[in-house]
Amino acid sequence: MGVLNKTGIQRAAGLRRTKEIEVAPWDGNVILRIVNAGELDYIESLLDAYKSNPMDVTEQVRARCAALFLSDEAGNRLFSDDEVAELDTWPHAGLSVVMSEGLKFNRRAMRTEDRAKNSEATQPANSGTPSPSPSAAGR
Repeated sequence: MGVLNKTGIQRAAGLRRTKEIEVAPWDGNVILRIVNAGELDYIESLLDAYKSNPMDVTEQVRARCAALFLSDEAGNRLFSDDEVAELDTWPHAGLSVVMSEGLKFNRRAMRTEDRAKNSEATQPANSGTPSPSPSAAGR
């Protein structure tokens, strides 16, 4: 694997990974997408606020997560921010499945990417300095 230039990074960043899941409360399958960095930061800030004081969070957490995670086959969002209020009126069961599975899918992708980065050699092959062991890299 070679070093990417700006164009290569932009091309790779533009690829959206998706995953089809079953949503039993909706009697069908949907497609989830890997969200972008800003969307993930937003979702995590909502969840952190909810964990610290659930009574203060009125941000339609499940509906917002569903709007960000649900996608078409190409990884494009199905629901816009303007449609979150409509999603928030739906029964929670399906939205909860989408939120839970979307979080798992995105966090698993992050762990996979982190493992791939950590497994790459950090020293040039001819430096004479051994690469850190996997146990040392995780510290």
